[in-house]
Amino acid sequence: MCLLALAASAGCMPVARAADALDACPAGETGQPERWEGEHAWQAIATQGYRIGKIKIVVDNVFDLNDPVEDTWYARTADVLHISTLPGVIRDELLIAPGQAVDARVVYESERRLRALSFLRYAMLTPVACRDGVVDVEAHVEDAWTLKFNLSFAHVGGQSTFNASFEDVDFLGTGKTLAVGHDTDTQRTSNQVTYVDPALFGSRWQLGATYAHLSDGSQRSLNLGQPFYEDETPWSLNLQYLDQEQDLNFYDHANLAWRAEDIQHFDELDWMQLLHWGDRAGTRAGVSYLYEDFNYGPLQSFPETSLPEPSLVARRFAGPALTWEYFQDRYASFTDLALIGRAEDYDLGWDTHAQLGYFGKDFGSRTSAWFYSLSSNYGLDVHGDTLMLASGGVSGRRQGGLDRGVQGNLAFTLYNQSFGTQTLVLHGTADFSIRPDAEYALYLGGLQGMPGYPNYYLIGDRRWQLTAADRVLTQTRLLNTFQVGFSVYADAGQVRQFETNDWSRTLADAGIALRLGDIRSAYGGVIYVTFAWPLVKLPGADQRQFVIGNIVTF
Repeated sequence: MCLLALAASAGCMPVARAADALDACPAGETGQPERWEGEHAWQAIATQGYRIGKIKIVVDNVFDLNDPVEDTWYARTADVLHISTLPGVIRDELLIAPGQAVDARVVYESERRLRALSFLRYAMLTPVACRDGVVDVEAHVEDAWTLKFNLSFAHVGGQSTFNASFEDVDFLGTGKTLAVGHDTDTQRTSNQVTYVDPALFGSRWQLGATYAHLSDGSQRSLNLGQPFYEDETPWSLNLQYLDQEQDLNFYDHANLAWRAEDIQHFDELDWMQLLHWGDRAGTRAGVSYLYEDFNYGPLQSFPETSLPEPSLVARRFAGPALTWEYFQDRYASFTDLALIGRAEDYDLGWDTHAQLGYFGKDFGSRTSAWFYSLSSNYGLDVHGDTLMLASGGVSGRRQGGLDRGVQGNLAFTLYNQSFGTQTLVLHGTADFSIRPDAEYALYLGGLQGMPGYPNYYLIGDRRWQLTAADRVLTQTRLLNTFQVGFSVYADAGQVRQFETNDWSRTLADAGIALRLGDIRSAYGGVIYVTFAWPLVKLPGADQRQFVIGNIVTF
């Protein structure tokens, strides 16, 4: 059972911690569960007052050619073509430094930061020698294959998406992303270039920029800022910019019903300050300024639709806001839950954000309105073999005495690994809107969580969905690149439809799937190859659907 990544659980992690390399380092408690591998050893080292000594960076290539199983022609070719991540990139991400007092929580936080980098498929900080109150550390990481070409695809509901692009999320081993590509999906074709730098000029500042030419418009975006890169970071600052033109489509039973050009401009500036940190929990507060402008082109209708004409009202809002956050650091490591063969870090505590602001005419708004948002996430480990993740949120504005543009969501996921190589999954969501803005209609269909039905099959302002699955993981690997698993699943869902203002029939489907865990690539995820059958047959949705792609995210 690999729900918790325990030090004694052989095979849970890609590479075991090299305990036999330690020289007089405290071993910590034995026989007790750990929330993350090596927790007890690092806690013992911290308790005895050790400080960080030398930090050695070890970067393994995509394949281990010292392993006869992996020493193949394609592995050798991949390792030759791949440019290994530069040690300085890893060092820039660490939250520990020579001379610093050991804090086990910060060590684990550093591991999580490294594992969050898509170009690394494994990361571990190991104490390798202890002497004279100093502990030397090995930061051991394994590179992922970062060059992507035509790896994003799906065929759901009789419709296909296609990507032919160059993307490298570790360009020349620098940890920076460069992407140039062409995408075709069910709604549009795009050509785009993207640049992302997670450590701008070796600092904690981050930069992301995209320019895209779309078949129905264009997109320009910029994100620049310094986030809360660790729990005790004193402040954060972030700037967001988006300028976008594209078609806004409305579907009725998978058929295009209405279309209009959607022109958006969005700016946001956020600054937050750490108010308190202690006992692995903290609070932050700050101020924000938002500007958003939405305009629409002429509305085009398509024949044979019963969907009411959507209301497209141009709007412009601008104003300040106060923000507040309460967060806990209760992270633990897991394996083979949403992903395959990767460490997955989840917070077994609370993370709650709240915002209250005012859009005023003096700030450039066309009309005055209060706006608000509240969101919260929570995780819970139940008896060591079941993990529960839950989230909820609501946002909207109070305009002219009415709540408008309100969006709400509740979601939960239960993972149970009581049966060894099997993972039982129960996932549910409930979404609602009140006087929604045109961009935020709710759909139910193939890509919207019901693979037995066509994409964008039903539309409305309320929706619930439920999925149950039994996932089986084998030790079979294809080309040492994909780990094979299987799944049987069933889905159910319902929408309150715009045209009748009544709930639709409850849709239900069932399917069998081949799950391929992408264990070498930076693009990770699990590729599904599956057939799904609609159990409730309706016009246009009475045949089995063939689904392929990385379409499941839980």
